[in-house]
Amino acid sequence: MRYGKRGMFVAGLPLLAAILFLAAGCRSDAYYQDRAVQRARAYLLENAKDLTADQLYFVKFNRPVLLTGEVLPADKQPGEQLTGIQQICVTWRIPGRDLDCLVFGTSGGSMEYWYPNRLVEKKFEKFGLPIQAAMAQARAYTQNYLYDGLSVAEFNRVRFDFPFVIETRFPLVADPAGKLDPKQVEEAQKRLSALPQLSLVWPLDDPGECIVFCGNGTGDLSGWAINFAGKMKKAELDAATVKVLKTPDNAQTPIEPSEEKSPETAEAGKDA
Repeated sequence: MRYGKRGMFVAGLPLLAAILFLAAGCRSDAYYQDRAVQRARAYLLENAKDLTADQLYFVKFNRPVLLTGEVLPADKQPGEQLTGIQQICVTWRIPGRDLDCLVFGTSGGSMEYWYPNRLVEKKFEKFGLPIQAAMAQARAYTQNYLYDGLSVAEFNRVRFDFPFVIETRFPLVADPAGKLDPKQVEEAQKRLSALPQLSLVWPLDDPGECIVFCGNGTGDLSGWAINFAGKMKKAELDAATVKVLKTPDNAQTPIEPSEEKSPETAEAGKDA
């Protein structure tokens, strides 16, 4: 069968449509991520009011990094599967600034449906300090056992903020699981009493309450392990406070053995 030029064009239309359809359906994750970065960049440039001209140019012409974490379902129980939806922060570390700029949003891993939700300015924690490992324990404990009892703001405070580090004198349970014989309980009590008792404390929405993670470790939090944790009235924490070792403002610095806090600083810590 012969086709003229017009006939050849008409006959080729289905093939052209199929090619265009396949091309539209084969966009890669890189395409969606690039589109999400463009949205994040525009959002940052519109909402970051304190950036200098040079810092704005840095955001315009430099690629960010992507920081991700799983989104917890509202009714999550320990050991359950997560949602597959991720918190994705498109992040610029701008020279000359102590705070990094994170544009927060949620989506699947491809970022196809990622849109900016808010701008967060954050100074990242220094890794390798004992407090980092202690905070990781507290955050995991919160996610697994305390999540349902906290507001979103309270949960995120534990996840993203530094705590107060306070030397305390709470009565501790040497055998919380009730599996030790009397001799083993006595040995466990001796081990606990030989180590400083240190508590990580975050304030809660109610000014009269805080969340306390009490444990034992060396004076700089090395080897620290949780003994008990939960919500607590401020008055109860005050009664058990020996001294405030760190506040959220300086908790990212090492705890020195001789470190002492003035009464004014200790009083501020008690407001946690």
